[in-house]
Formats: sequence, C-alpha cells, structure tokens
Amino acid sequence: MLNGVLSFWPVILWAMTFSVWAADPLPATRLQGFSSTQMDRLARGQVVVREEIDKRGFKRITAAVLIQAPVEPIWNAVVDCDRAPEFVPGLKGCKVLERHANTEIIEHHVKISWLIPEVRYVFLARYDHLKRIDFHRVRGDLRSVVGSWVLQAVNPQRTFVVYSVHIDPGFFVPQWLVRLVLKQDLPELMLALRSRVDGVPQG
Repeated sequence: MLNGVLSFWPVILWAMTFSVWAADPLPATRLQGFSSTQMDRLARGQVVVREEIDKRGFKRITAAVLIQAPVEPIWNAVVDCDRAPEFVPGLKGCKVLERHANTEIIEHHVKISWLIPEVRYVFLARYDHLKRIDFHRVRGDLRSVVGSWVLQAVNPQRTFVVYSVHIDPGFFVPQWLVRLVLKQDLPELMLALRSRVDGVPQG
C-alpha cells in the first residue's frame, strides 16, 4: 500500500526531466508552506524537499512533486500494495494484514538506505479517498514512523503530490543523520512514482 513509506536511495539526475517541464507556467494552485521559488521549481518538474515540524513536534522531511496526471491514477499507484515493490526503491515486500472501511494494517519489508539495515515494521494507514493518507507505526523494527501522502489537484490533468515522514530507528543512528539521508534520497521515491504513473494508460 503506501508504496514508499520508507524507500530512499541516492538522488537521480534532474536533467532527464527538466527539459520536458521547463516551459510549463507556474501553477495557480499554491501548496501550503511552499515559497514562490519552490513552486516555480515544482512547475519545472523538480522535486522540492524541505524540513518542517508537525503538530506532535516531530521533525519531518517533506518532498513534493508535480505530476502530469489526474489524481485517481496517482492514488491507485500509491495504495497498490501488491505491485509497490515493482517500482518503489528499497521496498522488498508489502502485505495488507487487515482491511477496514477507511484503514488498513500493512507490513513492509524494506531497505531504507545504507544507513539502516533491512527492517520489517507494521503500520496503520488511514485513508481520505483521493486526498490524503496518514500513517504511523504500530509495531516492528523501527521505534517510530509517522507521515502522510497528500494529493492536491491543480487541474483535471495535473496533481501535486506531497510525501512527509518522520523516522526514528531507535538504535545508534542520530536523528540529524536520518533527516540528512532522507533529504538526499526522497526525490527518487517521488520520481519513481511519477514514472510509474506516466506508464499507466489513462482515460
């Protein structure tokens, strides 16, 4: 399900996407908390990464990207647990353990990065259909995983996707180093999602 809660590897080349997006105008829709400069970068096809503090006081790393697709196929890719390992970097396995009306209990087997060994953890995902997914760890190898996916339509064919996460491994890795690795590696997750949606027939 959440195809990328913890899938972070080195940042891939921006040049492959920049030329395709450079002519796009700045979207009229503004993402909350993002500056005009960041919005301009998003309009050019770049992934914008920033650090923020959530309501619980957790320091989260947030990555945003603009995808040239409607909300629905993006949502379908994000919640497709069975096929997530096909394109999400580092995700070795995804299994839905429980399914309810607006929530699921999901197990991930993932290699987060060179910083942390392969881990298994279980999280609860809460769905606001086609709009938002909030998730948090309920058990497993990591001490804490809290985050969200947010999908915001710019128009019927363009969608902002924002992924935000706080991770506390609970062992020997300082938080500042975890955040540094996430800042460096999250763009690959967002670009993998965009590539996945680009390959899905629409309409």
